[in-house]
Amino acid sequence: MSRFLAASLLLFVSLSARAQQPRFRGKIEVKLVTIDVIVTGRGGERIHGLTASDFELFEGGKRQEITNFTEYRLPLHDTAPGAQPAALSPGVPLATDREPGTMLVLVDYLPQGGFLRPKVFESLRSLVSKAIADGNRVGIAFWSPGLQKVETFVQPSSDIQAVEEAVDRLERKVTTGSSESAEASQGALENSAFDEASDVSRSAGGTAIDYGGDKDSTAYFLDESNLTRFRRKTSAMQRLVRTLAARPGRKSILYVSTSFALPNDATVRTAGVRAIDELARAANAGGVTFYAVRPEIPVPFDSNMSRTFKDVGRSTPAGSGGEAQFNTGLIALNLLTGPTGGMLDIGLKSVETVGTDLAEDLQSYYSIGYQARSEGRDEERQIVVKPRDRAYRVRARQSIVEKSNETIAREMLLTRLFSEEGGNDLHFQIEEKTPRRTGRDRWLLPITLKIPVHQLQYAVEGTRRVAYVKILFASAFGIEDPTNTTEATLKLVAGQEAPPGFVTYSVELLGDTRGSKLSIGVFDLRGGLVGIRTIDNRGRFH
Repeated sequence: MSRFLAASLLLFVSLSARAQQPRFRGKIEVKLVTIDVIVTGRGGERIHGLTASDFELFEGGKRQEITNFTEYRLPLHDTAPGAQPAALSPGVPLATDREPGTMLVLVDYLPQGGFLRPKVFESLRSLVSKAIADGNRVGIAFWSPGLQKVETFVQPSSDIQAVEEAVDRLERKVTTGSSESAEASQGALENSAFDEASDVSRSAGGTAIDYGGDKDSTAYFLDESNLTRFRRKTSAMQRLVRTLAARPGRKSILYVSTSFALPNDATVRTAGVRAIDELARAANAGGVTFYAVRPEIPVPFDSNMSRTFKDVGRSTPAGSGGEAQFNTGLIALNLLTGPTGGMLDIGLKSVETVGTDLAEDLQSYYSIGYQARSEGRDEERQIVVKPRDRAYRVRARQSIVEKSNETIAREMLLTRLFSEEGGNDLHFQIEEKTPRRTGRDRWLLPITLKIPVHQLQYAVEGTRRVAYVKILFASAFGIEDPTNTTEATLKLVAGQEAPPGFVTYSVELLGDTRGSKLSIGVFDLRGGLVGIRTIDNRGRFH
C-alpha cells in the first residue's frame, strides 16, 4: 500500500467517521504517571540502591508524592544460576530485571578524510554487539542526503548477525557515495540560493548580486533553503519516533551527525528552534530518548566545554565560518537531547562514550511514579525530578504525555507494522477476496472484517443498546515512512448485526506493484480494547 492508498482510504471512510463520531461524558479518574530517571555521581559513575525518599518530584512546579518506585538493573549481581541476588545494603530493596529496550542508530552525513568514518563504524559495531548481548533490539537507519529521506538498513532486531551486516552495508554506502552526493547537493543549494538572491535584487530594480562583494542576500536565501531541508529532516525523525512509541521497555535514538545545525539568520533560526521543539515533544510523547554525537571537533574550540553542554543555549555562540556552524550544531543537538533526557558528546570517541552510557541506560534506571487526576485524554505534563543529595546528577525527560486509549491504539497500529507486540486484546477475522487490477500497476484488494459482538461494550442510549467501534488503517514500506492513520467510526446497535453475532466492515484497499505492509486495527471506544492484524502485500501484486 502506498501513500496514495492512505489518501484514498481517507476519502472512502471519512464521511461515516464524521457523521458518527461519538460523544461520551467525561469522567475524572486517578491514574499512575511514571517517569524513568538516570542517576550518576559527579564523575559520571552510576548510583544504585536509592529509594523513593532520595528523590523529589514536581509536576507544573507542584511537589508530588511518590507512590511507586522501582530500580531496574541488569545484570543484578554476580550470582550462581537460580540463586537469589542480595540487596546492596540492609534496607535497600532489590533491583528488578527490566524489559528489553529498543535502540535505533540514525547516521547522518559524515565528512571524508582521516580516521573519522572508520572510528565511527568501529564504535558502532562494539555498541551493537553489547546492546544485543544485553537482550535489547537494535535498528540501523541512514539519512540519505541525495534522496532527502531516511533509509532503513535493518529494523530493530535482536539478530546480531543481521544488525552487524546492516552496519557493514551502511559503511560501504557512506564510503562510496554519501559524502560526494551530500557535497554536490550543498553546492547546488548554494548556487540556487545565489540565483534566487540575484533575481530578487533585479526585481526590486537593482542589479545582479556580485557574490564576491555582497553575500548577505545570498546567505539569507541559503538559510531559508537550509531551513526547508532541516524541517524535512526533523519531520522524518518524527516518523521514526512514531514507529517506536508503542514498543515496550526504554526506547532510544542514537543520532550520529555532523550536519544538524540551525540557520545563522536570527529569524530563520527561530523557525528551526520550533522544529526541534516539536521533535522533542513528539519524542517525549512517545517515550523516546535522543542521544547525539558529533564525531568531529573544529579548530579553534574551547576544550573546557562541559561534556553535557549545559552552557549551550538557544542563541548562536560567537564564532565565524566553520566554528559558527559547529556551534549552531551544538545548540540544535542540545535542544533535542536535553529535554528528552539524553546525552550529547563530540569528538572521535563520542560514539563510544555516549553509546556506552546509552547501552547502560537501557538496562539500568529508576522508575518513579505518582498518582494524578486524569480525564482520559492526551495531556502533556511538565515534570522535574531532583535528587535530595546535590552531589548526584539526574537525567530525565522534561515532559511526558499521558495518552488516551485512542492514542495508544494508534501507536500499537504502527508498531505492529514492524513487530508482533501489542494489540491482541480484541480478536477479529479478515476475509480477503480476489484482488482485481484497476490499471497497469494498480490493484484493488477487497477485504471484510468480522468482529464478534460479545467482545464489545454496549451501553443504553434511549431505548437501544449501542456500541462504538473505530476501524484504523496504516501502512509502511519501512520504519522511516509510515502513513498517517486512516480511521472510520461505526455506531453499532444491539440486535441489528448481520450476520447475527458479528459486526462486519468491508473496504477495498488500493495497492501497486511495490506493495507494503498494512496494519488494520479495531478499537472499542467504550471498553478500550484493541485488536490489530497485519497484511503483507510486499511483492504480492505483479
